[in-house]
Amino acid sequence: MCNLSEYVWEQGIQAGIQTGREEAKRTIVEKLLGTGLVSDEVIMEAAGITKEELEKIKNPLILNDL
Repeated sequence: MCNLSEYVWEQGIQAGIQTGREEAKRTIVEKLLGTGLVSDEVIMEAAGITKEELEKIKNPLILNDL
């Protein structure tokens, strides 16, 4: 099993190379959510996002400012 921080770093680099910064954040969050092994706090720290941003990624159908 690989080191989680190495995994996050590698996934972030790959996402950053392939897409813009916002997509890189989304990719990191989606990959970490997919593992089911880390808490929301770890995901937020790894992706450099707030709780609100995490919730928007987890629940993309929520409309902003209705």
